[in-house]
Amino acid sequence: MAADDIFSKVTDHIKDPEIKQLYKKRGDLWLTVVNGEKLLSKTSDQLAVLELMNKNIDYILSDLEEHEGANIELFGGHNANYFKDYKARVLKQIETLKKEGKTSTIFSEFERRYNEASEGVLEEEKAAVRAYEKKATPQDELGDQLGVALSITHDQAKIQEILKTLPPQITSKRLAYNLACYYGRTKDKKNMLKYIELSKSLGKEDWEFKQDADFSAWRQDPDFQKAIR
Repeated sequence: MAADDIFSKVTDHIKDPEIKQLYKKRGDLWLTVVNGEKLLSKTSDQLAVLELMNKNIDYILSDLEEHEGANIELFGGHNANYFKDYKARVLKQIETLKKEGKTSTIFSEFERRYNEASEGVLEEEKAAVRAYEKKATPQDELGDQLGVALSITHDQAKIQEILKTLPPQITSKRLAYNLACYYGRTKDKKNMLKYIELSKSLGKEDWEFKQDADFSAWRQDPDFQKAIR
């Protein structure tokens, strides 16, 4: 189940249609903050909006830290310092409203429902992963090793070792995708486009390339844009 599907299922308690729509789209981190800001002047439940904005800013800061700021274009081009300042302003507004005696249960109830729903989805995903791992090929495992070396351990020696042992014909979308990521990072446009095309032919979807920070430097490149359409 996609995140947006979960959000839609756990917003029944929200009566205000605009706030409900905001919560349903919570998965779009930056857009939720932008739309929340616009909604503040029109809604009677500012706390419900501010608390959601605060949570999404936390997610944005975590995402920026994880990708070392390489994905700022996903968040209006703003860096971590911008969002730290933004969060401080939001927290001050929340504090002021609470001092005035304002209360809201929308966000806390939403979080409770979402966590309960996520636990069920997590069990489904674990079962799917176990089934998937049983079907994993040696190339899939090689792709996973490359992904770990690229994004977690940053092990350049391991990356070079994997590149030297690539099979003559790649049939794993995981391996092809992570090769595209590697060449995107290393500014090798020809090989990046080659493996984008291959990984898409093997089942990868356009949105994955659009959201992955490994392709941040290529967002405006016409050939990249054409490749992921």
